[in-house]
Amino acid sequence: MDRNFYRITEFARKASVSVRTLRYYDKLGLLVPKYNQSGYRLYTDEALIQLQYILSLKFLGFSLKEIKDFLKADAKHLQKRLTQQKAMMKGKITQIEKIIEAIENVENALMSNKMDYDSIINTIQVIQMKPEWVNQYLTTEERKTMRKLVKQSYSKEALQKLAAKGWTEEDHKQHINQYQLFRESLTKLVKEGASPDSPEAQELAKFLMEMIHRRSQDDPDIKEGMKKTWENFNSLPDREKPKIYTIPANEREFIKEACIIYHKNKIG
Repeated sequence: MDRNFYRITEFARKASVSVRTLRYYDKLGLLVPKYNQSGYRLYTDEALIQLQYILSLKFLGFSLKEIKDFLKADAKHLQKRLTQQKAMMKGKITQIEKIIEAIENVENALMSNKMDYDSIINTIQVIQMKPEWVNQYLTTEERKTMRKLVKQSYSKEALQKLAAKGWTEEDHKQHINQYQLFRESLTKLVKEGASPDSPEAQELAKFLMEMIHRRSQDDPDIKEGMKKTWENFNSLPDREKPKIYTIPANEREFIKEACIIYHKNKIG
């Protein structure tokens, strides 16, 4: 099949985006074109698929850094991408419909000259509400299990510190994105027969340590709670473990060994 190539101006017009946006995405490594011998950017029709994915996630509120992580983890799984996007969009539609309904209630109150401050409060709550797709990764029972584990594993002081730090919707999205990237990279390395001391495995160990640091901020009470949560999680019967956090034994041993090597190299 012949491939169509477009110069940046033509591609921008075809995709209804600005040339400046395409140059910025190229600079960030989000949408990298080919270059001809004269140094001109050349885009293909396949780049439209990549751009559609970027713009969809941007519409859903993801940062460009988060989108880049998505692209790294999911470079060749178009069907999976589309399924994710559809679920996210449906969740966004549901949230928007609730916001519109709440606003209409305030409008009706104003038209009847009966200011209902409860309606305004409801509007604020709905706007800040987490979309349903945020919770798609855990069922109701799984969320109960994780809450129970947290209560069992963290000290009262650690829980108070966590509450003070807060856990926003943005934090939640970032955590899920990074965890998915970590899991997919881990599975890939193990399937490929990589060694725990390989550069790729050491980079993944570093990535995991950075995730833990962001959550704990190096607070010893929180780090101890995270450690106990993981230990208590692994002691659960398999049927009770939330699937998203269930790591096969061979992958657990791989990343454990990689982290031990990482710490030794860091100290040494």
